[in-house]
Amino acid sequence: MKLETPKLEITKAVTEHKEEIDVPKIKSNRGAMKRFKVTGSGKIKRAKGFKGHLLSSKGKKRKRNLRHSTTVAAVEQKNIRKLIPYL
Repeated sequence: MKLETPKLEITKAVTEHKEEIDVPKIKSNRGAMKRFKVTGSGKIKRAKGFKGHLLSSKGKKRKRNLRHSTTVAAVEQKNIRKLIPYL
């Protein structure tokens, strides 16, 4: 009875001396993966906050506008891309 080893996906990188070395993959931050999406143009999309509780004191228009998503500020895009490198 012959046992087969499971197939593992290993990323190879070729150095300047033509030798292959294993390159570890970067882990994505799972919390960021759930909170952010990337649009077709490459911007990062996020949901708006302040709509989880204490809604009786907020107006209808304010709550309605909080439903829509928005894009992340340009200042924060670099930090978020580090958390989700493969999106």
